[in-house]
Amino acid sequence: MRARLSHRDAPELLQRVRALIEGHPDGLLDACWGVQEDEQGSSLLVTSTWRDLESIYRTVGGHDLLWDAALLEGIGERVQDLEVQHYSVEGSTHTSMLPHSGGADALAVGGR
Repeated sequence: MRARLSHRDAPELLQRVRALIEGHPDGLLDACWGVQEDEQGSSLLVTSTWRDLESIYRTVGGHDLLWDAALLEGIGERVQDLEVQHYSVEGSTHTSMLPHSGGADALAVGGR
């Protein structure tokens, strides 16, 4: 998922992402997220690996709701740009190069 929103709204969406991921939903194998800031606002990027598509459906509560609907409830109208894509995993090197400090700067996407 990639979402573009104001500096004011980014922390709320980031907290929702962290709460979902740290809740260890069944089928979630790995996830990382990062924030890129600029003068216009914030971009939030979330990548996740799930066991199967059904695991995502169970987590968000139905086949018509994917990550965006579950995470954006109540703030969706304030998101300036949103993109959600799903891919089938063909391979992985799965390495943990960055420590997860739990802070907003645990992963910097695009750097400053």
